[in-house]
Formats: sequence, C-alpha cells, structure tokens
Amino acid sequence: MKEMVYAGKTAFEVLGQGDVDGYTWAVVSHGAHPSVYVAPPEGHPAAGLYRNFRWTSLDLTLNVHGGITYARFGLFEVDPKGARFWLGWDYNHGADFADFGNGVSWGKRKYSAEELRADAEDAIRQLKKLEGMNKWKD
Repeated sequence: MKEMVYAGKTAFEVLGQGDVDGYTWAVVSHGAHPSVYVAPPEGHPAAGLYRNFRWTSLDLTLNVHGGITYARFGLFEVDPKGARFWLGWDYNHGADFADFGNGVSWGKRKYSAEELRADAEDAIRQLKKLEGMNKWKD
C-alpha cells in the first residue's frame, strides 16, 4: 500500500485496497487529505439503510473517524460502474492535516497507510457484528 502524500491539490489516487470476508476496502488520496471506503457484501442491509444518502441510526452505531460522509453506489476508479455500495469517511476534521495548496492548510495530524488500512478493517469488523440484526429498517 502506498503512503499518503499531502499534495496541496485536488487529486484522486487509490493508495491501497483489499478484501476481508466478502467486504472490500479502499484507501484513497484526494490530494489534500485521505479517505477510507468500505463496500459491504451484496445484500447487506447497510445499502438499503443509506439509500438516498440519508443519515440514520447507523451513524451512531458505526464508529468511524468523523462519521460517515459518503454512502452511495460506485466509487471513482475503484468501482466506476456502481456495482457495489460504499460507505466512506474522510480525514479532514479538527486536528487532521489537510493541504489544499497556495498556503491553505490546517491541522497537524497525518495518518500512515497502516493506520488508514486498520481503520477500514475496524469498520468491517463493526459491520460484520451488525449483520442480520433487525434494526436496519428505513
């Protein structure tokens, strides 16, 4: 997996991706900051819960950095045809470092590739615990 390079520009690069028990994860650089995305297996109730990009009780149940900020089918170069449903979150909050170029940056906390991958796998563990629970209603 590639390390995050804070480029000071808007860019999109997949730093790493993998599969764990039918879930797919991807760590992405947006140039200024990284994001992590997880695609549950087909038929997972999270896709129905988040359709129309609505926030629900899953936001309180799924503990990810800064909360879910992306919930839709398709993910840029990783899944451009929208075959999978993705949940994602970014590292552009509070003390997180972000560099937008032209002297515009904030925060100090930078994340290693290992930390970002570990966060993806932690979210997968959380989603697996919620499989089959009856609280996924719209």
